[in-house]
Amino acid sequence: MSADWYPKIDYLKCTKCLTCYDFCPHEVYSLNDDTPVVAKPENCISGCHGCENRCPEGALSYIGDTASGKILFGGKVKRIDTGVKLLEGKKMEVQDLLRLITVEHLHYANEDQETCERCGDTLQIVREVVEEIKEALKLVKVQIEFKDVPLLNETDEELKVSNSIRFTCTDLGVKNVDIEEIVEGAAVNSNYCQSCSDLIGKKTFCRTVTYKGQTYEAVPKAMIVEAVLKLAFAPKPCCDPLTTSCSC
Repeated sequence: MSADWYPKIDYLKCTKCLTCYDFCPHEVYSLNDDTPVVAKPENCISGCHGCENRCPEGALSYIGDTASGKILFGGKVKRIDTGVKLLEGKKMEVQDLLRLITVEHLHYANEDQETCERCGDTLQIVREVVEEIKEALKLVKVQIEFKDVPLLNETDEELKVSNSIRFTCTDLGVKNVDIEEIVEGAAVNSNYCQSCSDLIGKKTFCRTVTYKGQTYEAVPKAMIVEAVLKLAFAPKPCCDPLTTSCSC
């Protein structure tokens, strides 16, 4: 519970639908006639955006939210606390970081550590994204790390996942999740890869991704950035679903 984080209602937008009142399990709201009011702000849970995410009119914001932004996550528009403008130029210590995102690139490599052209291109793109975005993410207390995961066997199972990008973020319960499961509308297919065929010595098909209607052999930078930002700014579940009815 937090006295430094609680909702405020914009009554110019509020239509008295009572979505917030009906949803909140912490009895933050009460009714004044038929109008919701924030009666017990101290009952609100710090970082919870559950009511705001559900308000159909966008009439809710939060005291204690340093800055506001919107991001699409899991098919829903979520309110996020970016804090970028307020934190800009301030030094962030490692111990202040609140979220860790691990990005892994899985790709075939032979005994000489050679990989195919499309895997090599994706590997370079992922490294560039992590390098370019890591300092900005520190401003919002997020750390990002990259892991290169060579697949040294030529089994069909390993070749099938070659050129995959996977994410782990324990703060959100995300573990080894493929990029296409994070980015809305993305899809995976495969096509013939001459480079891999030459390396392996047999006809080989490699992964492709479809992003915003276009198919790519090397995963595009914009798709990787979108996935990273969704994880970086996704609201942390404020409650344990096993012990509370809160589903924010």
